[in-house]
Amino acid sequence: MFQRYSPDIGLLLSVLFLVAFGLFMLSSLSVYNSYSKVFAQQVVDYCDAHEEIPNCQQEEGRRYAEGYCQENNCNNLYFERQVVNVFIGLLLGFLAFIIPMGVWRTLAPVFFVAAFLLLCLVFTSLGTGYGTSKSWLNIPLFRSVQPVEAAKLAMIFYFAIWMSKKQNTIQTFQGGFLPFVILVSVMIIPVAFQPDFGSVLVLGIIGVTMFFVAGGNIWHIIGGSIVATMLSWPIVFSHAYIRARFFALFMSDLALQDDKYQLDQSLMGIGSGGFFGVGLGNSTQRSGWLPEIQGDFIFSGIAEEMGFFRILLLLLVFIYIALKGFQIAKNAPDRFSFLVAVGVTSWIIFQAIINILVTLGLFPLTGITFPFLSYGGSSLVMFLFGIGLLLNISSLSPPVVSRETTKLKGKGVYA
Repeated sequence: MFQRYSPDIGLLLSVLFLVAFGLFMLSSLSVYNSYSKVFAQQVVDYCDAHEEIPNCQQEEGRRYAEGYCQENNCNNLYFERQVVNVFIGLLLGFLAFIIPMGVWRTLAPVFFVAAFLLLCLVFTSLGTGYGTSKSWLNIPLFRSVQPVEAAKLAMIFYFAIWMSKKQNTIQTFQGGFLPFVILVSVMIIPVAFQPDFGSVLVLGIIGVTMFFVAGGNIWHIIGGSIVATMLSWPIVFSHAYIRARFFALFMSDLALQDDKYQLDQSLMGIGSGGFFGVGLGNSTQRSGWLPEIQGDFIFSGIAEEMGFFRILLLLLVFIYIALKGFQIAKNAPDRFSFLVAVGVTSWIIFQAIINILVTLGLFPLTGITFPFLSYGGSSLVMFLFGIGLLLNISSLSPPVVSRETTKLKGKGVYA
């Protein structure tokens, strides 16, 4: 058993700030989409209950929905749901903090198998699609669950325990790299068939980062990355919507207007924000112009309302979290905790980077969330769970001041 110290308060406060800021921005950016979603659902529900009314959805149903939204607040659907997501995420994050790391180490293989099975369940009748991917599960008592978010954390757990046992052979091809490729493929292949190539990329980056810091051979990583890229191109371009996204990014003049619409609106919103922003609630893009502004493209909405200088402050918070995460990994008391901290930190930071690059038009559309800010229950809950793990690991090492004091005492300075 390791002695417990105070957790990293700086990391905790920075994450709580991001979560609170995300709720604040969501309350502004999601108004139009919340109203539209509730309005449309009321029309459908009313007309389903009154099938005898002709042209119900064009006339009577819309009048009913208008009256409903006058009597009820239809503007806060996404905000209210996100508040629930925050509550669940903080609860699970607290459990991740108080439960000893040895328990997570023991459960790592169970989580890995469970996550793989959940990814496979997506292809059954329980699976449901949204947009171009079938990536969600309809589970009773839940609106929907995205298994790939849990898979990211399960992979981190299992890789941490596997790599901590492979210190002597991880640099070899047969004992290190080949088993690594097989294990990472177990998670990536089901996600690729959904298809969710944004999450495939994140899973790959997490795995490669952990493999590298665990002592994996850099030439194996480079060679494997080249081979994986070559093999993925035919698969990627077999999907028409992915080809359209690449055309929209790299050959905009040849792309159809519909294919580059979301990217154009994202760039328009970011450019409109200028240095100081247009002000809270004054975003043009939030009025239905930018699809998924409350989700994958919340960064664009924030940039428009807050402006360049405030966005820089937001990015500094993420840099601070990255530094804190890797510092916690450096000071971890054992190899398993070290690798978990590296995995969680790289997951948060690389997913944020990819999301920002997408909204800036520097990377093809991928459909992954911006950590702690985007609307999305599975994503937010798992990120907060990961932060709970980082806080747990940080509490297993004495603060820097305490370690320095201990060294001074050992030299007789305080004798």
